[in-house]
This record gives sequence, structure tokens and C-alpha cells, in this order.
Amino acid sequence: MLQSEPGLKRVVFILSNGHHPDPTKPDPEVAAPHRLEILQQSIAEISDPVASFLARRAKAARQPMRSGLTTLGVSTLEFAFDRAVTTAETVRSLNSDYPGDRLNLFGGTDLIRRMANPDIFSTTDLEFLARACRYWIIQRGGDPVGDAVQQLRRSRGIGLDHHSFSVAEAPSWLAPFLKLSSTHIRHATAAGDPMAGMVTASAAALIDLHDLYTAGRSEYLPSDSDPHEMRSPLTITLERLNRALLESGALLAESLQARKISGSPHTLSVVETSTGGTLTLALAARSGASNFFPQGRFAYDRTAKAELIGDDAAALPAVSERMVKALAAAMRDKAGTHFSLAESGMAGPPDGRRRSLKNGQTWVALASPNGIESSRIELNPFLTRREHQLIFAKTSLDWVRSSIA
Repeated sequence: MLQSEPGLKRVVFILSNGHHPDPTKPDPEVAAPHRLEILQQSIAEISDPVASFLARRAKAARQPMRSGLTTLGVSTLEFAFDRAVTTAETVRSLNSDYPGDRLNLFGGTDLIRRMANPDIFSTTDLEFLARACRYWIIQRGGDPVGDAVQQLRRSRGIGLDHHSFSVAEAPSWLAPFLKLSSTHIRHATAAGDPMAGMVTASAAALIDLHDLYTAGRSEYLPSDSDPHEMRSPLTITLERLNRALLESGALLAESLQARKISGSPHTLSVVETSTGGTLTLALAARSGASNFFPQGRFAYDRTAKAELIGDDAAALPAVSERMVKALAAAMRDKAGTHFSLAESGMAGPPDGRRRSLKNGQTWVALASPNGIESSRIELNPFLTRREHQLIFAKTSLDWVRSSIA
């Protein structure tokens, strides 16, 4: 952003004191001193290719980062208060440092949505913010910025001077990092996934040293479970995804059973890599699965893939259409099934070591009596390994069901 907008000289991060002005939001899990320490370490190292995966990606793209101690700063003005501090209060304080200038306020679409809520932003504060700021809104997908701005105008009668930019507008090396959020960091830490691909080396070490996020905030399970039992946000997310996966497996099983009754091709085999057996488990979970699902294989490394497709395994990229088509064709031939589903991808989040940015991507292919078709699945790369596996598997089963319909 500093490169594309020469008029912007410095970015200031506003660090919360731990009290959220949005009554629907819980207070942060990490104490303010720890958050300040992590942020300061990140600023100090963000442009260092040795300590920062993002900086290494920028260097490889020949677009070295301008970020550093001279261009990035931290505002801790909220620390003077033992209460929630509104955005308007913060902007007024920052305006005193830059009198006469409109502040450029960066955020996501969720900020605009909250502005529409009078319980969070008073009319007086909202009118002031509309005059005092220009808004830079990141469009991460799923919630268009234009819709949020229009809703704000309809509900509060306030328009915003804003500029929206989507992840797709960013350079290819940078775009994945715009999908990173604090939720992903919390979930990854709770799951034991590596942090070095998400934050700088020292910040990752601090998160580990202080044992941050590992417990997570406790939340109640849905009402059909024990109302007194507590689960972390990550556990709840995984349980929801697993239920959705099993439902997709059951629907595909019904389709295959119906095909058997009608005398149509119905047997299905599976060869999977990054999903780690999740596809097989979802299909085998249903009683009577042997009527349509005789075999599943887990071919994780190149040696296992070579057992199926021969020497081509060494030449084909693991996350590629050619790889899954070769696997699907070979599996159908060896298993003797009408259909064969192959999956090959990269489920783990970035670990800071590998150059690849294919995390959260997989290819699937379906070999059938009519030939082979394929599809690519791309998710947020910063989801946990298990989230990737469950979503890969569910999306694959839904795709197979629609393909054989």
C-alpha cells in the first residue's frame, strides 16, 4: 500500500487495551503487554527476509518491502483507559498529532457492518468519523464492500469516503497474506500448526513462550449437546465441518445406492493424499458402504504415488491436474470400480520454510466409464490443516455427487 500510494508515509497500528467497544465481541484472549510485545517484534522484523516469510516472498518477487521502524508505528493511547475506547476517541487523538489531515483508516468490511449498529457507533461519532477519515477496506470475499456501505447509508444516513481493494488486486506473492486474520493465528496455535509462516520468527517464538491461544476462549456447544460442556472455538469449528462432511458422505452414498438399484454404474474407489484418509472415513462411515465403496488408498509421498502411476510420480507436481488425473485413472484400473476419485493437494498452512504458496489448494479428478474430469479447490491458505482436510473432503464428495447425477 505504501508503494502504491506515495502520499502515505507512515502506518500506525491502533492497539486495543483489551476492552472491546462492540458488546457482541469478547475481549482479546491475550493480555495487552503480550500483544504489544508481539506487535513490536513483528514491526522490527517484518522486512527482514531471514525472520519474515512475507519478506522472503517479497524479495523473491523483486518487490522488497518498505515496511519497518520508520514506516510502521504503534499507538497505545487506549492503554490509558480501563474501559472500552471508541474508534471516534482514537481518531480524535490521532488527529491532534496530524491537524488538518484526514486520516486513512484501514479495515475490513466487518468495520462498516458494525458502523451500521447504533449500539456500537453513536450518530455523533459516526458523523465525525465520516468527516475525519478516508476508509481503505480490504475485500476478502463473501461480503462485498459496496453492500456494506449501502447498508450503512440506508440505516444511518451516512456516506463514507472509501476505497475498496480486493485480495485479487494484490500481487500474487502478497494476495495470500491478505487473507490472514487473528482468528487463523488463534486456531493454528490451538491446533499446533507452525506459526513462522504467519508471523515473524520472534513473534512466533513469543506466542510459543507465553503459551498464548492454546486454550482458546470457551464457548458453549450447540443446544443438542451437553449445555454444561465447553469447547474452544477451533473445536466447535471442526465439529461443524465434520458434521457437514458426514452429511455429504451420506448424500453421495444414497446416490450410489440408487444407481445400484437402477442397474447403473455405482462402485467408487478413492485415492487421497492431503486429506489423509478423511474421504475414506466419510464414505465408510455409512452402514452398507461395501455395496458401493470397495477400496480406498492413502498415497501421501511420491513412493506411494509411484506404486499407482509408476515413474510419472517423480515428474508430476503433487498439486496439479495431471497428477490427480493419473491417480484417478490408475486407481480405477487397479480397483476395478466404475468410478474412482483422486485428490492431491497441500493441507497444511504455510510453515515459513517452503517456498510454495499452494497451501489450501488441491486438485480432484473423477475417472468414470465416460473418461476423466477434474476440478481445482482453493481455500484460505491460513486455515488449520484439519480445516483444510475436512473442507477438501466435503467439497470433493459434493462435486462427485453432482458429476454422477
